[in-house]
Amino acid sequence: MSMTEQEVAMEEVIDEVSKDAMESFKDERLASCFMDNPGLAGPALWALREAEAMLADHPSSAHVFATASIEVAIKGILLKPMIHGFVHSEPAAALLAEAVLRQLGIERFKALLFSILAERGGINLVKHTRPGAATTLWNEITQLQKERNVIVHRAQPAEAARAEARAEAAIGVARDLLQAVFPQFVARWSRRSPRPRHHRPL
Repeated sequence: MSMTEQEVAMEEVIDEVSKDAMESFKDERLASCFMDNPGLAGPALWALREAEAMLADHPSSAHVFATASIEVAIKGILLKPMIHGFVHSEPAAALLAEAVLRQLGIERFKALLFSILAERGGINLVKHTRPGAATTLWNEITQLQKERNVIVHRAQPAEAARAEARAEAAIGVARDLLQAVFPQFVARWSRRSPRPRHHRPL
């Protein structure tokens, strides 16, 4: 399958950034991102609360909102701040975060980013598994995205029992990210900022 112009452009950006990403990574840039944006978790928390409210009566809608919460949380709280550690441009950081989340054929850069997360941020998204789950968190997220796309783009919800179970799984992943993984990550890096802290808790 041939690459689109957008994918080719993305690969060029990734190649340029990846050359010296680890060497150019600056802890203070990542820490300052958290200090300058104390409400990073707000949109993801809103979507999670909406999902929780809809679970009993509208599980497919709950699945969609919970998956949105997951994606917004990963982009806003994890990927964009991490990318800010070695990318000076706000638009470039946003573009790269979006690309990683959408799986646009950039496995090499995703591996680099995850390596930085594990080494400098203390989070191993390749291996992390939430309590009670049968597979890694990242595998769960990938599957939930696929299922959400079927609901949204094909209007094909699962049968009732499975729809509720999958919505509960999506909510569980969002809660794990927002209540366990990310607060530890934010606290770790906020402590490294040389400036006074005014960061609100997740």
